[in-house]
Amino acid sequence: MNNLNYINATDARNNFFDLLENVKKRPYPINITVKGVPEAVIMSREEYDSWVDTMETLSDPELMDQIKESEADFKAGRYQTLEEVEREFGWDKNKIVADKSKKKYVSSHFKQSSKKRIKKAR
Repeated sequence: MNNLNYINATDARNNFFDLLENVKKRPYPINITVKGVPEAVIMSREEYDSWVDTMETLSDPELMDQIKESEADFKAGRYQTLEEVEREFGWDKNKIVADKSKKKYVSSHFKQSSKKRIKKAR
C-alpha cells in the first residue's frame, strides 16, 4: 500500500472535510494513524454498505449453499439465457402494463428517473 492510503490523526482532524470529499472518490478506505500505527479506517458510505452486504451474505449458510449450487449449475451448463427466460414468461420489451389500482402505467423500458422540483408549501 502506498502513502495515499494513510493519514495521521492530526492531518485528518485539520483537513476533515477535504478527507470526506477524498474518501468518497476512492474505491478503497484510508487508514488514520496515531504515532505511525493504523488505529481507524475511514471509507465512503457506499463502500461501507458493500462490506456490510458482503458480511451478511457470507454469514448466511443457506444463502452460501445456494450460491455454491448456482455456481455448480452454471459450470455444468444448467442455466437459461435471458432471451429464453423472456420467452418462457412471455415478456415483451415493447409491452405497456397498466396498474389500475394505482392509476399508473408501467413500461418495460427502463428510464432514468428525473429529478422533479418540489413545490414549497405557501
